[in-house]
Amino acid sequence: MPALRTSLSSLSCEVAQAMDFGTPRIFAGLVRQVDNRFGRPELLYCQGAFRSLDTIGI
Repeated sequence: MPALRTSLSSLSCEVAQAMDFGTPRIFAGLVRQVDNRFGRPELLYCQGAFRSLDTIGI
């Protein structure tokens, strides 16, 4: 999967919906794959706190 050389993580997403919001178009996507450098676990910000994928049931 293409990624920036300096990125710590890369996401591969599928477009679920595209919405026009005035001038810009907003894309909502489904994450299909997460690649982390150095084997680090995922870290998400969800519902006002940092969490891992395990704690939100994914």
